[in-house]
Amino acid sequence: MVDKAEPDRSKIGKSNVRKGKTYERRVASLLGEFTGVQFRRRRVEGRDLSVVERESTADVIPVTGDIKFSIEAKSGKGFSFDAILGNPSKNLFSTWWHQATYDAEILTKVLNRKIHPMLFFKFSTTQDWIVIPSDSIDGELSIRLKGILPQLRYKYTMNPVRMNISHTSKRKNYIEVDLELPDVSFIRWKDFAEFVEPASLFLEV
Repeated sequence: MVDKAEPDRSKIGKSNVRKGKTYERRVASLLGEFTGVQFRRRRVEGRDLSVVERESTADVIPVTGDIKFSIEAKSGKGFSFDAILGNPSKNLFSTWWHQATYDAEILTKVLNRKIHPMLFFKFSTTQDWIVIPSDSIDGELSIRLKGILPQLRYKYTMNPVRMNISHTSKRKNYIEVDLELPDVSFIRWKDFAEFVEPASLFLEV
């Protein structure tokens, strides 16, 4: 007999998938308006070589052009700056950032050029945030700015960080990977869009 007080996990899972897809479409729209280049959601799941070559590993990809980033999009409750400071290796954001970093490393190997993680997330109804490695702004990626970019920086004091990369909740099927996570800059999307030159996200033609 099913306890009616218990939540329907299948409905919760489907709801989370719908929310994730909706946010991925929002990120594609934000990037399209910002850069003038059309972006879309990745259509095929998985990290097999044939999939990666056709569809990347990222949640959101440009229709044309060679971008320097692997773009992940996360929308959900549970984000906390306090949690990051309190336990750098076991918090929701580090789980997101580990996935973004891992997928960027896969793309780096397949494309034979350095790809860096970029993470969009939303933990309130009013603000979209973007996270990129701090060295993106310091010059490695030639992120060009039109002014002083407001940002919060976090340096990972505990590295490497081990996380499950198998996309399953069954612990017996976990595949855990140790990664050196890049130090990050947290930036409100509206500030990023105001101060960053859009063309600097792409390789120069």
